[in-house]
Amino acid sequence: MTDRETWLQLIQAPGWLLLKERAKAYWTDQIDQHLATAANDRDDVVALNRMRQVLASKQAVESLLKLPEEELRRLDMTEDRRRQVAETFSRGGL
Repeated sequence: MTDRETWLQLIQAPGWLLLKERAKAYWTDQIDQHLATAANDRDDVVALNRMRQVLASKQAVESLLKLPEEELRRLDMTEDRRRQVAETFSRGGL
């Protein structure tokens, strides 16, 4: 099985789709909760730092969840480049 096939199987798996859905819902709830808490915090610096931490965590999770699609795009671009080089050489190029 190729890397591409493995990534495709992952992103099509019901468990992966459920994980993405739950992660999105979880982080939406977290941000809502922390915004409400920050709005009531009398110390603006503490509130801002808490929000930064939550947003940084959310961004890290989103990056991880985007990894399979990004890897597929990278693999597709690499394959496209290989085809272009092969076509160039087959036509007597370079």
